[in-house]
Amino acid sequence: MLRKGVFVFIIWFFWSCVAPRLYHQHSVLKLQADSSDLHVQSLIKPYKDSLQKHLNTFICINTQARLKTDTLLPLWMAHAMLQGADVVHPIPDASVIIVLVNKGAIRAGLPKDSLRTDHFFKLMPFENTIAQGLFKPQTVQQFFKTKTITNFYKFTFVRYNSNYIQITMPQDWNIEVPVRIISSNFVFDGGDGFSIVTEALNIFPSTHSIRSCLLEQAQKEQRDYNSLKWHKNEP
Repeated sequence: MLRKGVFVFIIWFFWSCVAPRLYHQHSVLKLQADSSDLHVQSLIKPYKDSLQKHLNTFICINTQARLKTDTLLPLWMAHAMLQGADVVHPIPDASVIIVLVNKGAIRAGLPKDSLRTDHFFKLMPFENTIAQGLFKPQTVQQFFKTKTITNFYKFTFVRYNSNYIQITMPQDWNIEVPVRIISSNFVFDGGDGFSIVTEALNIFPSTHSIRSCLLEQAQKEQRDYNSLKWHKNEP
């Protein structure tokens, strides 16, 4: 019995002296591996370099710097959304079209001169997709009389002979055709107080992101005009 007690005491003494050292060494090694593992860094580097190269890709020339509060920036975005929406769900001629650009989604402006991909990621960092809805004219007219519309930039167009012509709707709408509203899927899900979805005649969701529409529009304008096309002078 005495021998057994001595044996247990020896084991306890050895463990109490050696175990803290082993645990401490293990902890130090673990911290070093987490903070400066060169192998992990070498695995990440190709992905990081590839992403950085993509973000530095030249897109177009911008002739005038635009702040996110400028009226022409959301108007240009509205034209890009129109083009993108038309590709996914063709818009018939003689249509009344309203593009809603929710103000909170615009997070940056566009600097003058060369624009790269990362400028458009800063402009719209979220993967908002385009959605369309058809509504009765009376429903839309009543909605625009509420304070909810202050959350949006609103642009009204008619499509005629494949062209989009910006118009100003009169106070009393004398139209019978359904009104097509184009905005982000976030807005159609109830974002920014958009509250007439339940009254839609039809809704056309899309997987086409607004950011991709902006990039496509910028690249197209670079090919056609050698720069971004601002449609009118600032008021």
